Amino acid sequence: MRGDQAGESILTPNGVRILGWNNWPGRIPVASSALYARNLLTFLTTFWDKEAKAPKLPEADDIVKGVMLTRGGAIVHPNFLPAQAA
Repeated sequence: MRGDQAGESILTPNGVRILGWNNWPGRIPVASSALYARNLLTFLTTFWDKEAKAPKLPEADDIVKGVMLTRGGAIVHPNFLPAQAA
């Protein structure tokens, strides 16, 4: 038994359990939703201003630069700016 077959479960000599789940497609949405929620919580926690009780997104921060698409109605992310006329 290798543990890579559906329905199989093995324990390696160093204590790692390998699970061969029967229904991978049914498990993926739950895992991806949990991952997205954890990422969003971490992002908001990192930039949360406790006094203002709102996120504070400094324009100079590299993380904010990477995720900010618009600010004040203007497109600010370089990948979404209109193409320059040649």
